[in-house]
Amino acid sequence: MGSRRGQQPKVIGYSRVSTEDQDLQKFKLQILDYANKANLGQVDFIEEKVSGMTSWRNRELGKVIESSRKET
Repeated sequence: MGSRRGQQPKVIGYSRVSTEDQDLQKFKLQILDYANKANLGQVDFIEEKVSGMTSWRNRELGKVIESSRKET
C-alpha cells in the first residue's frame, strides 16, 4: 500500500468474525480509535463473517493483500 507523492497511503481496516453472534461494529470502533490516535486519515473498511478455518487467501483479506501487491 504504497503512498503516492504528497498523499497519505491508503489505510484499510480489516475485521472478521466467524459467527453471526459476534459484533463487527466493536472491531470497527477499535480500528477507528487507533487510526485517529495515530493520525492515519480515512480508513476504508473490509468486513466479513467467515470461519477461521477458511484460508486467508480465500477471504476478503486475500483480495486486499493481492491488491496491495499490484499497487507497489
